[in-house]
Amino acid sequence: MPSPSLSLIVTDAAAAGCIARARERDSVLARIAGQGRLSCVFADRQPSHAALARWQRALLEAVGLDAERDRLPSAAVTRAGEAGVRPEEHECWALLECVHFAAGLNDMAGVVLSGAAVLDAEQREALAETLASQLREVGYELVATRGPQWLVRCPRHLDARTLPPTEAFDGPLQDALPSGTDAAELRRLMTELQMVLHEHPVNQRRARAGLPGANSAWIWSVAALTSVPTATRLPIAFGAAPYLKGLYLLHSQSVSSAEFDPALARSAARDPHPVVALIESDESFERTYLEPALAMLRRGVFGRLMVYLDRWKLELRRRDLLRLWRGALPFDRWPA
Repeated sequence: MPSPSLSLIVTDAAAAGCIARARERDSVLARIAGQGRLSCVFADRQPSHAALARWQRALLEAVGLDAERDRLPSAAVTRAGEAGVRPEEHECWALLECVHFAAGLNDMAGVVLSGAAVLDAEQREALAETLASQLREVGYELVATRGPQWLVRCPRHLDARTLPPTEAFDGPLQDALPSGTDAAELRRLMTELQMVLHEHPVNQRRARAGLPGANSAWIWSVAALTSVPTATRLPIAFGAAPYLKGLYLLHSQSVSSAEFDPALARSAARDPHPVVALIESDESFERTYLEPALAMLRRGVFGRLMVYLDRWKLELRRRDLLRLWRGALPFDRWPA
């Protein structure tokens, strides 16, 4: 019986910590890229009703649901994971994230608030009160979440194709704005929210601290969950992201554990099905996740290791470990 595969999916928006480490020739990521196969995936910038983040698209590929991605929108599946129940078909959900817009020479530039510029809990609470009031006036409802975004219940089904903010801000902002029959309504709503956020006390305090203001709201993944998922047995999964939990709930299955643990992964590998884990690119990323994964690959616990990092996919099979003549491939040599 062939050994199962292990997929590690980095959920950070830009995975900056991993990429910084991959620049070094002695990094585990650079060694995996050199000995295995490296490809640039999920690099297209196409708005859709699902509007999946790159790590969500990677997850659907890893669990064998890539062909279903248009029917598993980011917001609605996240709502299922947050609430623990499948949303009603008549409910249309969206995600809202506070971002920073800055005027450029020819266009506005959008910036995701991450790292040192991320909103803290007190700032999120103050902004949520303002956002909720403004949305309520036009029939929308703001719903708190544990992540950087808020969920929004829309007043009806809306036809809109959108992009997640990270992908939207990769190019001209004008090309990334919502499109579709109801796009004008969403654009108008985003403009109204921008006006109430512009002089918000939170942004005044952030300006004094030298931080970019949360002066705009990006609304995306505006869709309802209308289809019944296929009866597919999903891989053993580790992770705490609501989208992951929602995906498994919709398939009447559950996530094994919120945290990826190499010991649990070794135990799970006794099942011939693949193992999937969502991870974050903290300072101990290579030591905590990659080095144990490589050790399990060498021992034959797994036959193949995949690492999804932003737009890149690194694949290493056990037999590739014998390709000792192939050196490390640092980040500056990865395909664009």
